[in-house]
Amino acid sequence: MVRIALFLTGLLLVVPVGVLAQEPGLGPGDPMPGSDLPLQDRGGRSVTLSALRGERATVVLFWSNTCPWTRAYRDRLERLARAEEGHGVVFVFVNANDAEAFP
Repeated sequence: MVRIALFLTGLLLVVPVGVLAQEPGLGPGDPMPGSDLPLQDRGGRSVTLSALRGERATVVLFWSNTCPWTRAYRDRLERLARAEEGHGVVFVFVNANDAEAFP
């Protein structure tokens, strides 16, 4: 019984510290940090996310081209991106891997 009480007391002390240590996240409408980082499109041209800001919706997907889940969904996501292009939606796929090591 004493062990359970000590465990619960310790848990009550540790959990709030973890919650308070978290940084506040972004809210709806907040600008995305790092939107001016240069990215390279498939044609080798440099583009920034802030340059895409405007009338059209932008969907940013961070993926890994070595991930089996990403490979499974790649064709589906590319079809979705092409289909939504005419509706004013731009998809940006950001490869989380080193592009030279994993082209």
